[in-house]
Amino acid sequence: MTVDVARFTRVDVDLVAPESPRWHDGAFWFSDYFRKTINRMVPGQPAQVVLTLDDSPAATGFMPDNSLLFASMQKRKLFRLRDGEVSLHADLSHVDGQWLNDMVVDGDGRTYVGTRTTKVSPAVHHTAPGGPDALVIVEPDGQSMSVVEDICSPNGCSVSADGRTFTLAEIYARRIIRFDRDEQGRLSNKRTLVEFDKVWPDGIAIDADGGVWACSPYSGEVVHVTADGRVDRQLALPGAVACCLGGDDRSTLYVVATDVRRLPTSDPAEPHGSQYKGPGHEDQPKRSPDDPREVDTSGLYTMRVDARGAGWP
Repeated sequence: MTVDVARFTRVDVDLVAPESPRWHDGAFWFSDYFRKTINRMVPGQPAQVVLTLDDSPAATGFMPDNSLLFASMQKRKLFRLRDGEVSLHADLSHVDGQWLNDMVVDGDGRTYVGTRTTKVSPAVHHTAPGGPDALVIVEPDGQSMSVVEDICSPNGCSVSADGRTFTLAEIYARRIIRFDRDEQGRLSNKRTLVEFDKVWPDGIAIDADGGVWACSPYSGEVVHVTADGRVDRQLALPGAVACCLGGDDRSTLYVVATDVRRLPTSDPAEPHGSQYKGPGHEDQPKRSPDDPREVDTSGLYTMRVDARGAGWP
């Protein structure tokens, strides 16, 4: 395993709390859950706001007809933007959980979206094989769905290019798990690809070699895990939350980083530490002037990689 300084190029774009980076149809897409926007940026051009919402967009994806699908975090619903009109795609508010998190849409329009609770926190290493959360599988019609239970804090997720493997980051369990996936999109054979000690895998991207890039906001780094579960790269990048492989050849790693002051604490002494929400929320714990959390680390970073992206998203 090599530990090296991140060789990222910072892209000039105004971000506050970026999430859900996606490469689609020649452009980089991302959401900003603080500003409640979904944005699109063609390389070399300024980012454009596609939608401004009344709820934080938890994640985005694209249907086979190229229409945009997005998860409304607190409403716990999936919405679809098609021909300039937003419509309800699926209502998940009846599923146990408190908010929706990351998701992936496969090539058939089937959506896998995590639903989360506050029963686990980043300060406590959840080592049990399961957890209190769930993964909801929504069929392309938006009506039929099934639930995979016993998941811990589901975050970034991906479907392999051949459709046979589903990869999921369980951030507060500090592990990445995999499932077998059949032709109907059903999951089985849950297993652990890698369990970390001091890495909290958030957003992920898979490459053509079966490896996984994972962002770890609490340890301030981006790591690469090989197909057999070895960590072979660790790149320092404070606030790194999510990534995707894009560009015309899908060989550019795009990483979005948030202001680390917006993260819940991972300090075991503050297992239920509050989360900074910006000006007007002065009730947050005060930190020392030299605390790295006092520095805004939000931004978009890119780096060329050897193995191109594969599968979805």
